[in-house]
Amino acid sequence: EAARTYASSLRAKNTWRAYQADWRGFTTWCHELSLNPLPATPETVTLYVASLADRGRKVSTITRALATISQRHRAAGHPSPTAAAVVRETLRGIRRQIGVRQAQKLPLLAEQLRALVATLPDDLSGNRDRAILLVGFAMAARRSELVGLDVDDLNFTDEGAVLNIKKSKTDQEGRGRQVGIPFGSSEETCPVRALRTWISTAGIT
Repeated sequence: EAARTYASSLRAKNTWRAYQADWRGFTTWCHELSLNPLPATPETVTLYVASLADRGRKVSTITRALATISQRHRAAGHPSPTAAAVVRETLRGIRRQIGVRQAQKLPLLAEQLRALVATLPDDLSGNRDRAILLVGFAMAARRSELVGLDVDDLNFTDEGAVLNIKKSKTDQEGRGRQVGIPFGSSEETCPVRALRTWISTAGIT
C-alpha cells in the first residue's frame, strides 16, 4: 500500500483522474465493439484513436489516451500496443490533419482587471475577491498556486510582499519558489494593499 501511494504521488490528482477517465473511455469503446482492451492489438488502438479524431477530440487528448493505454499495458506486464508503427503513423496523420495548435485562453488585460475590481463590494467577500484577483494577476499565478497559499507563506516588506509558492504544476517535487510583489502605483489596484486589507478584515493571524 505504501509503495502504491508513493508511485501515485508522481502524478497530480487531476492527472490520475484524467488517466482513469481515458481508460474507461477506451474499455467502454472496446466492449461495445466486442474487442479486447487488455491486451489490445495495435489495430484496435489504431481504430480507437481514429474514432477519437472523428469525434473532434484534440491531439493532446488523443496523445494522453495513448499514454494511458500504454501505461495500463505495461503495468499488467504486456507490451504496449501504442509502440506499433501503425499506431504512430495514424497519430502523425491526425496531427497533420487537425493540427497540434492548442486553444489558448485570452489573458486578462489591466483595463479589464480594473473594471472587475471596481464592481466588488467593500465587505469581507469583496476584500477577499479583490485580493485574489490582484495578487493572482501580479504574480501570474495558477489557481492551484493561489488556493495553496497560507498566511505563513506571506512576508510583507518595505517594497511589497514576498510569497512562498510551496508547490505548483511545474514543480511536482515541491522544491518551492518565492515570488516578489511590489506595491502598485494605484491604491485601488495594489495587490499588496488588497492582501493586507483582506487579512485585517478577515481577522487572519
